[in-house]
Amino acid sequence: MKYYLGLDIGGTKTIMRLEDENKKEIGQKRYPSVKEFDVFEKNIREFLSESNVNENDIAAMCCGIPGSVENDGVTVSLIPSLGWQGTVLKDELFSKFPFPCFAINDVNSAMWAVRDEIEEKNAVLIAIGTGVGGAYMCDGVILNGASGFAGEIGYILNETEARDILKRDSNISHESFGALESKISGTALERIAHDSGFVNSTEMFLKYDESPVAAEKVEDFLITLAVCAANCASLTDPEVIMIGGGVSNSLPPFMDKLTGYIRLFTPSNTRVRITKLGNNAGAVGAVRAAMDYNNNIKNI
Repeated sequence: MKYYLGLDIGGTKTIMRLEDENKKEIGQKRYPSVKEFDVFEKNIREFLSESNVNENDIAAMCCGIPGSVENDGVTVSLIPSLGWQGTVLKDELFSKFPFPCFAINDVNSAMWAVRDEIEEKNAVLIAIGTGVGGAYMCDGVILNGASGFAGEIGYILNETEARDILKRDSNISHESFGALESKISGTALERIAHDSGFVNSTEMFLKYDESPVAAEKVEDFLITLAVCAANCASLTDPEVIMIGGGVSNSLPPFMDKLTGYIRLFTPSNTRVRITKLGNNAGAVGAVRAAMDYNNNIKNI
């Protein structure tokens, strides 16, 4: 029996998942995300040991990471939240194990799980968690782009933000967090909620109908998200836009409103839905990518 290991490496947490060749879950465990590769190595070995699976029985490991990965699957271009830039994962981590290892963007990883969830072959995934990311599937193929940067919607900005950057009146930089990410990510929503007098963003969403302040802030979020979704729809013409990540848990009461805004902003008739896998999508998708690694990234 062969086994496949998937890691969903986030800015604050890492979920490890192990499945056999029949897609049966063997184990799943959550660890804090760390910058040190020796700690990652230790945690992986611990997880495999606790799962009673020998390293030699692992067919492949895929790591979904919150940043850009070169198409070689081993070089990280930029991960602001972990401080990894220009890091060759093959040298720092992957060479420590006897099985094939590679990395992909974490939202592309989640798209591998969404691909199993939906019937559509053309889809956009907008993932809103600690940060904001996107992925695009065309005719059933998840696109990476020329350098693994496709789908990085967190860096989308508007003309006002661009003018501020040109005037150096803005702290937004592609070397830190993107303009869109600074407005609708989970991190941004927590800041907005605290500044507005709420315990957290969950409370802010729950008080939409009773608090004018909550209504204003949630409306701002919905409009900004709708603009992003409409632009993605106009650019890529997907059959469906899937919304995932932790923030999506607060969206069900607002889906009709969100869809209505999108319809106003684009002639596209794309459908909009929330993913079913929730926070497990990244780990499940990493396993699916590992299962398909021969077709995805070769000669790593």
